[in-house]
Amino acid sequence: MKLLCKGTIVLTCIAITACSIAEAQVTTYLDPLRAAVTQELTDTNLTAAQKRALKIANKALAREAESVKVELVMLASAANALNKRFEAEFVDEQEGALASYLYDATNQLADVQRVLATNPIPRNISQNLARATNGIAAAQNAGNSIPVRARALGKAFTKLGVVTMHVLRSVGLAPASLESWSNLDFYENAIVNDQTTYYFVIDNGTYNSHNPEELGLWSYQRANASNGLVTVMPNWPSNDVPRDFTITFTNFSSGTFTGTNQAREFIQGRFFLSR
Repeated sequence: MKLLCKGTIVLTCIAITACSIAEAQVTTYLDPLRAAVTQELTDTNLTAAQKRALKIANKALAREAESVKVELVMLASAANALNKRFEAEFVDEQEGALASYLYDATNQLADVQRVLATNPIPRNISQNLARATNGIAAAQNAGNSIPVRARALGKAFTKLGVVTMHVLRSVGLAPASLESWSNLDFYENAIVNDQTTYYFVIDNGTYNSHNPEELGLWSYQRANASNGLVTVMPNWPSNDVPRDFTITFTNFSSGTFTGTNQAREFIQGRFFLSR
């Protein structure tokens, strides 16, 4: 993912943690389009209509954006101006930006759905979830124009924000399962040479650790609104008894853990989920 707040989904950056904002933008997704418009403005063979379109697009893309929704409005405005006067010059940059926003939106939708799981959902939250899903579908429809797709996705992010706040206030961050992720990694709070690390593969239920080394199987279960239990079942260097790690979610994709390593030493640190 290309968000400035690297390593977490867009949901985390927007709704839970503070993202660093470079040049008053939330993401870097519009940068290629900005650069292409700036470059095209130097062309001395443009028609008057093309120059006007470029200036309108340039002004739209120069806005300050404090949310992804605003960035998508900027994309829609720029695309609306450009695509009337240029056939294909800026299509790749527009499609590339939209694809990045779509990637974040679909992951955000998956995250809230996974946490909600079978929890009862108030009607207004269910409606917002449905509208977000419909907005993402409209943005994925290549038959729609770029401006239409961008505006639909902006509305989807707004609806997802409402659902996210419900999750935070009423349900909690710990998911029922980790199935939509690929890996779970633990990093002990210690200097690198002394640090114990655990690498959990989600699809086949295996793990390995370093310093000290250990191999085996593992499982996850939700304990409460904020916590989950990771149970390791070692089979190397010995068939040891299972033991638990408690993981506490501070956002949808990371948090803290506590437990003991293969040497029965207490360890604590940070965990990260990745796709």
